[in-house]
Amino acid sequence: MTRSVRSSCPLIHLVYTHKLRSRHWLTSTRLSAASQRVRQLLWQNQDYCREYSNWAATNMTNQTSVLMTLRGRQFSEKDLVLIKTLVTEFYKEGRTRASEEICLALDWRQENGWLKDRACRDVLLRLEARGFLELPPRKASPAGNRTRKGQKIDTASLDVDDQPREVSIRKLQVRQVKGTSGEAMWNELVARHHYLGFNVAVGRSLKYLVEDEIGPVAAVGFSDPAWAVQARDHIMQSLGWPRTAARKYGVSNSRFVVFPWARIPNLASAALSRVVRRLPHDWQEYYAIKPWFLETFVDSSRFLGTCYRAANWKEVGSTRGFMKVGSSHQNGQTEKMLFLFPLETSLREKLRNL
Repeated sequence: MTRSVRSSCPLIHLVYTHKLRSRHWLTSTRLSAASQRVRQLLWQNQDYCREYSNWAATNMTNQTSVLMTLRGRQFSEKDLVLIKTLVTEFYKEGRTRASEEICLALDWRQENGWLKDRACRDVLLRLEARGFLELPPRKASPAGNRTRKGQKIDTASLDVDDQPREVSIRKLQVRQVKGTSGEAMWNELVARHHYLGFNVAVGRSLKYLVEDEIGPVAAVGFSDPAWAVQARDHIMQSLGWPRTAARKYGVSNSRFVVFPWARIPNLASAALSRVVRRLPHDWQEYYAIKPWFLETFVDSSRFLGTCYRAANWKEVGSTRGFMKVGSSHQNGQTEKMLFLFPLETSLREKLRNL
């Protein structure tokens, strides 16, 4: 922009000066007001400000295109206004209804076409924490709050035989229970017997009960992969895959527990192998994506990862103990071993050579 054009319009000169002082030279609110005023001024000074008009059309559009990124989705000012409007419109009908309407309006869906309403509710909570909007009060406590870590549960009410018994590996059956009457049993048993407990899953997930002729002997849960893991992402990049591929085609084994009443050697690796053989078909049927690999994290202060090694999972590195809290990472966890299990033949050969 030339000096003559800047000096011909005081407001343009002011905006241009701010632009030079800082890369983030205007907040979104000020930018919107400045943009409107500049348009009025340009209309009055078309002959003098044509050069600035071209510059503003490019730079102001870029500044307002994306205001924030939450849960991997970019939100523009228009999106945020729409979200706030729909929350207000459906305030009396609750958070779930508002999130469904927002997903419909933004066409925010999973690969299988289902609305990503749970992810949307997480975004709404973050926006409320930032003071952008006010959510309606909860109509009920989240389902996961009934089964937090350490809470005692009456397994008799679940019709589960918890008397110690020998288990025959040959008679094991695998049942996918998400969305079925068996899901409540999975939630309760995992909350009671897994050292991490269980809260409601956000995002993609599947839940399996491994049973003998009497009842459940193990539970296995899968969910979306970790957003970023240095050891895993380095391997993906070395194989020529972008890091985003891991987020889309990876699946995390987030819960695995063998119940204390099941007694037989090698039960853990046998149960895990049976579930893993079934998972790719179920995941593709449920989410319209064929997974490429599985990952899991083993707390080395508690476990050795023996059952994963026996089931042919490969240890490829470890985490550094960081966990994501909001937009930042905090070093608040123990380091964990990272295991990968390739589901694609080509990936299996490549991992074998690492």
